[in-house]
Amino acid sequence: MLGARRKLLDVSGIEPAYFRDFDVSADGQKFLFIRAEPDTRPTRIDVMLNWLPELEKRVPK
Repeated sequence: MLGARRKLLDVSGIEPAYFRDFDVSADGQKFLFIRAEPDTRPTRIDVMLNWLPELEKRVPK
């Protein structure tokens, strides 16, 4: 059964992108957020299209 919602910690000072990079301690008492400096974050994403035919050429069946 679910209880009433309650605020566990204030994350207003944490950039929203960090919310996917976190973990909870085994005892459930602590949160760990991975923080990166803004200039170390990736600035581009390389997307490869139609990669399956090339893979099939290189990997034997």
